[in-house]
Amino acid sequence: MEEAQCCRQAANCTTDNSTCLPTVALPALCETVTCLGATAEPIAMAWLPWLVWTVAFCLMLAVAIGGNSVVCWIILAHRHMRTVTNYFLVNLSVANLLMSCLNCSFNFIYMLNTDWPFGNTYCIISNFMANLTVAASVLTLMAIALERYVVILHPLRRRLSKRGAVGGMIGIWTASALLSAPCLLYSHVVTHVFSGGEIKRGCLVEWPGDPEVKSFSDYVYNMVFLITTYVLPMLAMAVSYVIIGKWKNQENVEPVN
Repeated sequence: MEEAQCCRQAANCTTDNSTCLPTVALPALCETVTCLGATAEPIAMAWLPWLVWTVAFCLMLAVAIGGNSVVCWIILAHRHMRTVTNYFLVNLSVANLLMSCLNCSFNFIYMLNTDWPFGNTYCIISNFMANLTVAASVLTLMAIALERYVVILHPLRRRLSKRGAVGGMIGIWTASALLSAPCLLYSHVVTHVFSGGEIKRGCLVEWPGDPEVKSFSDYVYNMVFLITTYVLPMLAMAVSYVIIGKWKNQENVEPVN
């Protein structure tokens, strides 16, 4: 393979654990090659754990794809099921389907083989879809909680229309795409050459700049992602459902004469 030949040619390292710079012009796929030293060996999974993980993942994937597909079909195929809340459930199921089909399957193969064979383009797509679908799922759950809060606690207010729900879903996907944009810009494949000449590729998000700038940028991005897709949605959902629960308990208490 051209990739293997040029990567071995590039991996003439003078020191261990160094990023090798080729002395001759090589294809772009070999611009970053890491020499892992004489004692480094690639990680290989034994056949029994490999089999157990594969069977478990296939079952989980079948349930995820089948279950979310059924949810979408039931709601979209039956007119009386097309409520605002159920539209958000369809949005949640679509996000889960995209995660299952476009990210989980490929990353599972990556995990089993400790090698990324799908190329640089799909590395970008996979990392982007991972963050996109996680953000969309969490923001959809938050939207469901807030919609239920308004409907139950403020029944006289104007309810969210189906058109408004569609607008909300567009907003959710737009916000999720903006949060995931760095994965489109900075995802790439890195190549590691081991002492025996074996080549392993990894798919990662690497920020530009020197090591300190990379570390700081990665920290800031992860904190922003954590706050916007976990802390704030969890607070909103917790407050909404706690208030709904207290209101429900008060409704169940009989007045004392």
